[in-house]
Amino acid sequence: MRSRFALLLGILLIALIFFTGVPAAWGQAATSLRGSVTDPSSAAIPNATIHLINTGTNTDRTATTDAQGEYTFAQVAPGAYRLEVEANGFSKYVQSGIQLLVNLPATINVKLKLGSSSKP
Repeated sequence: MRSRFALLLGILLIALIFFTGVPAAWGQAATSLRGSVTDPSSAAIPNATIHLINTGTNTDRTATTDAQGEYTFAQVAPGAYRLEVEANGFSKYVQSGIQLLVNLPATINVKLKLGSSSKP
């Protein structure tokens, strides 16, 4: 009787560990976003500021383009986003309605227009 109770307790413990671990793994699902920022002549724009805003939570992640005008956001939670790009001497770029999906990396390349900028 005692061994049967221990076996049942062991099975319940394993089931508890397994089933409580599965939702935690689902919560860690992520994706990524990358792209480049160029001017009207397709030249790279370094040091542009990129904002990736989750429209559901209003969480804002920021990146800066490198010397080749490229940016990357790694480990992004799936959801709806807005992308905003600013650089000195260029008009601000805004793209809404971006849907980032689990394990489906996305690329958004931006071509900025010449104009005034509010970026310091």
